[in-house]
Amino acid sequence: MSAFETDRVLDWWQHNIADRNNSAARGLAARLRRAGAIEALAEQQVHQLGRRIGLTGPNDGQRLADIARTLAEVRENSSETLFRRLGPSKPDAEDALLSRLRFQRLLRGDGEERLTAIRRAITMADRRCNVAQLGRDLQWLDNERTLQRWCFDYFRGDDSAVTPDMISEDE
Repeated sequence: MSAFETDRVLDWWQHNIADRNNSAARGLAARLRRAGAIEALAEQQVHQLGRRIGLTGPNDGQRLADIARTLAEVRENSSETLFRRLGPSKPDAEDALLSRLRFQRLLRGDGEERLTAIRRAITMADRRCNVAQLGRDLQWLDNERTLQRWCFDYFRGDDSAVTPDMISEDE
C-alpha cells in the first residue's frame, strides 16, 4: 500500500467512522465491530474503502472485511503506531500496556486469532493509534517485515532499516 493509499485509508476512516457525534458513523462503526466478513462486506462504505485501496475483487473480500472491522475499533487517530503505544515507555521499562507475553502470542497467531488480538490491543491502547499505518499493516498482515516493524515499534527500537515503504506483497 503506497503512502497515497494510506492517506485514502485515513480519509475513509475520518469520513465514515471517526465522527462519533454523527449517528451514521457511530452506527457503521458498531455494525462493523460486531460483523463477520459477510456482514462487513454488505456495507456500502466497506466497498468504498476497497475501491480506494485496490481491494475490489471476490478474492480480496476477507482482507477488506478484516481491515474495515479492525479500523472500526479505533476512535482517535494518533501519530504513534499501535504497537509503539502498547510497548514500554522506554526500551528497558516494564510498563507496557500489552505484556510481552501477549505481544509474542499476537505475533505467533494467524488469521482470525491474530485479528482478534489486534482488536483487543486497540482497546488496550485507549482506541487510539495511527490509523493510516494500521491500515497499511492490516493490508500486509502476514508479511514478515510488518511483524518485524511491530517488534521495533513495541520495543522502541530504531526501525529505520524496515520502513513502511519497503513492505510489499512480494516479501
